Amino acid sequence: MIEHAAILAQYGRVRIELPGMDHSDTRERGPDNPAASPLTEEERRDRDRANIVAALQVCGGKVSGPGGAAELLNVRPTTLASRIKTLGIPNMRSRRDSQYAPVRPS
Repeated sequence: MIEHAAILAQYGRVRIELPGMDHSDTRERGPDNPAASPLTEEERRDRDRANIVAALQVCGGKVSGPGGAAELLNVRPTTLASRIKTLGIPNMRSRRDSQYAPVRPS
């Protein structure tokens, strides 16, 4: 689903539509709809957070380097790292690795 959204991304934005979600209030912005109302600060942060999380998922949690989320989003790795910290996005690589860590017998 993430890869599909990345392929269909328009204007550098990944849009993920999950089943069961109401998409009637999506305010698409772009050349086709310049009159859409501006985002509030909270909406903008939510959109930015979702976009960064989607990029990290596509890149397997990799932030920088070839194939990293910074490259996908076309931002500097330091800028992306700062946004990740500001938005409180957890380290996806360490979470993924710990999820599959071997269980030690007690």
